[in-house]
Amino acid sequence: MPKWIERIPVDSETSDATYVVGISDEGEYGCSCPHWKFRRQECKHIRSVMAEITSAKADVTAAGDRRVS
Repeated sequence: MPKWIERIPVDSETSDATYVVGISDEGEYGCSCPHWKFRRQECKHIRSVMAEITSAKADVTAAGDRRVS
């Protein structure tokens, strides 16, 4: 069973809700939104976090330092 090692809050685009996207020690994602909880399918909150992580990894300076904006 995966252990959640990181939790990232993501604001809903359509309501005042804030969902939590978790990343497990096995690299799996989960979300507290109904779409993921009931369907176990990748939701827009998970895609948003994955895009931010990809963007942060791509934003590496020539010196090899990572910048997160």
